[in-house]
Amino acid sequence: MKQGKRLSLPPFRIYYTRAENEKIGLTIIISKKICKLATKRNRIRRCVREAIRSIPLQNGNYVFYLAQAIDNPSTILFQTLFKTSLLKQS
Repeated sequence: MKQGKRLSLPPFRIYYTRAENEKIGLTIIISKKICKLATKRNRIRRCVREAIRSIPLQNGNYVFYLAQAIDNPSTILFQTLFKTSLLKQS
């Protein structure tokens, strides 16, 4: 990801590279320091994946890094967050 771009979208930092011939690659990183319980980390990952499915992204690799703790993760929260910001970047 050294040649990619960075987008700060609290509570996430998003790193991405765009490529014409590749499929969409999605990686979600949630540190154990941020979220102690594995069940909560998995819930956040599921919500982020579901929110991303509803947004038309360009082909490339995307890394979502959670930088701050989230109390009540929900798919609707992430959908509104990503739609407003990621569609502006496209």
